[in-house]
Amino acid sequence: MQATILVTGASGFIGSKVVRHLFTHGFNVQAWGRRKVLPTDHLPKEVVYRSFDLNEPIPPIGFTWVIHCAGLASHTASEKALHDTNVVATQNILEACSENTSFVFISSGSVYPATDAIFRESDAEDISNIPDYGRTKLQAEKVCLQYENKIKNLFILRPRAVYGPGDNQLLPRLKNLVKGSYFLLPGDGKNQISMCHVDNLCDAIEKIIHSKLVGSFVWNVCDKQSYELANILKPLMETELAKPLKMVYLHKGPLLAWAHFAELMGIKSNINIQTLQYMTKSVRLDCSKIRKELGFEPEKTFWDYINQKT
Repeated sequence: MQATILVTGASGFIGSKVVRHLFTHGFNVQAWGRRKVLPTDHLPKEVVYRSFDLNEPIPPIGFTWVIHCAGLASHTASEKALHDTNVVATQNILEACSENTSFVFISSGSVYPATDAIFRESDAEDISNIPDYGRTKLQAEKVCLQYENKIKNLFILRPRAVYGPGDNQLLPRLKNLVKGSYFLLPGDGKNQISMCHVDNLCDAIEKIIHSKLVGSFVWNVCDKQSYELANILKPLMETELAKPLKMVYLHKGPLLAWAHFAELMGIKSNINIQTLQYMTKSVRLDCSKIRKELGFEPEKTFWDYINQKT
């Protein structure tokens, strides 16, 4: 009997890529998302799409697999909005699953603090020093673990800085740092970061579905190499904007002082504490656990993405 797969968050970047990937590899996929109407080319026309509010109770579902991509990633959203979308919605969809459902939760590398470190899965314990988004993702993980004996299998994936064709999260934020022909980058750009090509994430999900693993698993997932920030952002934005850019490196101190002031005064700003930490720290993920337990080796790199865009 062919597996039936539900992908939530299909109106978003990651969810739509997962739907398209699984469908083109022969899986029976149904897509749920919050938007009532999607662009005609957003999903394969053969895939059934339903608009669904996961913050509301969900009737029982009988899918073999649920790939839960739905979530809210924002540094400006309220803590309540993040909690409702990332935690409450996750519990609602788990509550609707049967004991024969295997569940893949797309968490985030933001469950780790933005500090100069290489993080293993066991390092995501303290929620006191991470922003609201990462905190609610970690809380959602804990909700998932409460259901590990009520569903068939549980897989929690922690990708960091997911990018690729169709990205509507990272690129808009980066464009805010371009002024004319200048790219204004906080820090010196020499920090090493982990990122995850969306195709690598989709490949990991497919490998999970094909695997015979039984139980609960938590894995980091990212590209096989880390990147020096300035080395990737300059060619990315020059390709995206089709013009040469001059890098201007901004001293972090004054920016951080402004970010603290803006937060204290309730001023909305593109320069905030979370963004500065994200842009100036060497945050890398150790992906040896997923290699060992799943046998997963990511193939795509950032340079594949750049070559595809050109």
